[in-house]
Amino acid sequence: NGIIRTNSDIIAFSDRRVKTDIRIIDNPIDKLEKINGYYYVRSDKEDKKQCIGVIAQEVFEVVPEAIVSTNNNMLTVAYNKIIPLLIETIKELQQRVEVLESKCST
Repeated sequence: NGIIRTNSDIIAFSDRRVKTDIRIIDNPIDKLEKINGYYYVRSDKEDKKQCIGVIAQEVFEVVPEAIVSTNNNMLTVAYNKIIPLLIETIKELQQRVEVLESKCST
């Protein structure tokens, strides 16, 4: 219950030809800093094993597109929609590293 297992890839449509108003994510580091990663135990499950994840309310503040409300108003996270934020954060951090490296080598 609540687990999807597959022997194949999980895919999402991403072809540029069906996208309009394309913009790079601005200030990705600032956005990502508002989301924390947590270890936690689900209070609504009998199995009290440790889990790892994010808090939907924190994600909603930054990437509301990644949040879906269930029929009983519980928030769920589409983790795949957080990946673009991670990509842009890594790229921005790499640019900062390159600037620092060039300053150190001069």
